[in-house]
Amino acid sequence: MEKGKIKNIIDYILLGVAFVAILVLGIIEKQDVIKIIPALFGLIVYMLASKAFRIAYLFGAINSAIYSVGYFMMGLYGNAFVNLCLYVPIQIFTFIQWSKQKYKQATVFKKLPVKFELLLFAGATVAWGLCWFILTLIPGSSSVPAFDAIGTVLGPITAVTTMFALMETIGYELIATGSNVIMWLILVISSALRGEGIADITYLITTCFTLYCQICKTFTWIKLYKEQKNNTDQVIDTAIESDEETA
Repeated sequence: MEKGKIKNIIDYILLGVAFVAILVLGIIEKQDVIKIIPALFGLIVYMLASKAFRIAYLFGAINSAIYSVGYFMMGLYGNAFVNLCLYVPIQIFTFIQWSKQKYKQATVFKKLPVKFELLLFAGATVAWGLCWFILTLIPGSSSVPAFDAIGTVLGPITAVTTMFALMETIGYELIATGSNVIMWLILVISSALRGEGIADITYLITTCFTLYCQICKTFTWIKLYKEQKNNTDQVIDTAIESDEETA
């Protein structure tokens, strides 16, 4: 069996397991529907994004609007604000932008110059520290403001870099998703120790699945970027040969 087909089978199995787990646990823990729906819909969005499908961002905009309500109810105001005011419109713009520069199911990917990469990293680090401090001052904020701040800061950054199809996106997304897994693990364990159940485990399952999709997305983007670069190099070589023949 081809490697691609095996990969697709694994993807669908994990998608099915995550879908059933979220649905069953959500019902058992009597979780609010507003938390279950985006978690389930999000699985499909993340799977599409892992394969670099443009349509993923249109569906993602819808899901972000629903997610913002759930985050607000949990006191994760940073993530709630970012989802509603940034992710929704920017994902719509991303779909439009990617559609203008189509390449297979995706778009044309680019890389930032090194100096801009360094500036982006420095800015993100400073913004994370400031956001962490601000979130600690907000009454009712979650018990994990440092991790909430990572998502709050890197979310907008990756949203913008994704819209312009910058390769730097995948690194920051891995950091953001990895921190989200840790954040939800802490929240679920803390809730269980307080005797409040594990209703938020659906978010943990979703973020774990998202991390898997982000890893797959990393390889997909790199593969497509290399293809595009090779195609560009071939076009340049052909043009040079043509000029030499003409001369």
